[in-house]
Amino acid sequence: MKQKIRTVFGVLAIVAVVLIAGCTTGNQTPCTEEAKICPDGSTVGRTGPNCEFAPCPGGGAKTVNVAIADSGFEPEVLAINSGDTVVWTSNKDSGAWPASDDHPTHTKLPGFDALKGLSKDQTYRFTFTKAGTWGYHDHLHPNVIGNIIVK
Repeated sequence: MKQKIRTVFGVLAIVAVVLIAGCTTGNQTPCTEEAKICPDGSTVGRTGPNCEFAPCPGGGAKTVNVAIADSGFEPEVLAINSGDTVVWTSNKDSGAWPASDDHPTHTKLPGFDALKGLSKDQTYRFTFTKAGTWGYHDHLHPNVIGNIIVK
């Protein structure tokens, strides 16, 4: 009889340990908002249950250039694939600040915001991973607008 009681308590202790371990290791932790700089200069954030960095664009991904001229974005409308990177280069003496709509909050596509004005010949790059049509503007000159269509 004592042997059965010891066995039952032993089994209960093992079950308790397994349950406690499962409850503490299975909880998902919110990911930090760190960014990793990829070899092409674009950035990716953390994602998934283990908060690993998203893969850097590669393979079929391409880099497309947009000039920021006094007359506006060139080209003003651009169609790309998910994973492609767009690089804006300021050709303006007065500076430029590419960012997603709406002005001035830039919240339509979080992360798509240069966060500062670009001087002449400076660049800003963003890798598009979410399909849709993304309106953007020059924060310093909000009437200068463009669209990125991501397939």
